[in-house]
Amino acid sequence: MRRRPARWPAAVTVLALAAAPALVATASPAAAAQVCDSAPPASAVIQDVPWPQVRYDPPAQIWPFGTGAGVTVAVLDTGVSAAHPQLAGAVLPGADLVRSGPADVDCTTHGTALASLVAARQQSGIGLRGLAPDSTVLPVQVTDQPATDPDADPVDPARLAAGIDAAVASGAQVVLVGAVVYGDAPALAAAVSNALAAGAVVVAPVGDGHDEETGNVPDPASLTPYPAAYDGVVGVGAVDRDGMRTRGSQIGGYVDLVAPGGDVVAAGSTAQAVYSGTAFAAAFVAATAAVLLSAPDVALPPGADRSAAVGAQLAGTATPAAGVLGYGAGELSP
Repeated sequence: MRRRPARWPAAVTVLALAAAPALVATASPAAAAQVCDSAPPASAVIQDVPWPQVRYDPPAQIWPFGTGAGVTVAVLDTGVSAAHPQLAGAVLPGADLVRSGPADVDCTTHGTALASLVAARQQSGIGLRGLAPDSTVLPVQVTDQPATDPDADPVDPARLAAGIDAAVASGAQVVLVGAVVYGDAPALAAAVSNALAAGAVVVAPVGDGHDEETGNVPDPASLTPYPAAYDGVVGVGAVDRDGMRTRGSQIGGYVDLVAPGGDVVAAGSTAQAVYSGTAFAAAFVAATAAVLLSAPDVALPPGADRSAAVGAQLAGTATPAAGVLGYGAGELSP
């Protein structure tokens, strides 16, 4: 029996205690209890529409053009709970590269939260919906804990590279990397290069290690986040509801654009919770890429040119933040 340690992300606020595989995963809460050392943290129902959805108005401004239908988004993180009510039928078995087996159980809720920002289905009385609500999630577990902060246990770059390879081999058109490696690694660079050559859009967070005491200056080279820093990868920073960069969102040339990443409502263990961090911002960008790929009126070239075209569209349509370090081309505007 596989046992996973219960490691909770510091960025999550638990509200009140209360070819790609063809088969859809059917993991249950009982299965999670068998896999995890402890039950994931309790979550509570949040009925309000989250602030990013209010800002983007998907029913009027996005979904008439594309909903992510037919697009598979790989989520490389802590696994994704296929038992979450808003992800039922949306999650493929995937692969757990930490201990082997499927990746459709999540002991931390972090990967599940990322997946919900992409593909959460409508649920009565719940405001949260994914930005690409008809997309499919392919979970690839590469870590036991969230890993965008330099103080977190390091992610094995070889495992992360293998996760990217597995995602592309399984047919993922969008690869959302929820983890960060603070150092270049040849195997990871090669995996990213191969993914881009295959036409996959690779989206990654820029990390949450910025030191506020240094002010708005570039972070040192020791905090360079990979794969976000590789050419062709869409590196994403985080902003709050006021459009201000979140405290930890890193500053450097690897920031291509920013997206909502402060006090974001996403899936918890069974209901919803509130999270912050650049990984959640990256999820919004990955979802937007899925929408672009599913939009019938958007003509995209094949192969690597398709990856570049999606990246250019994301940056070119961002709301500009001219001259402000850490914002890249500006804020995502789906």
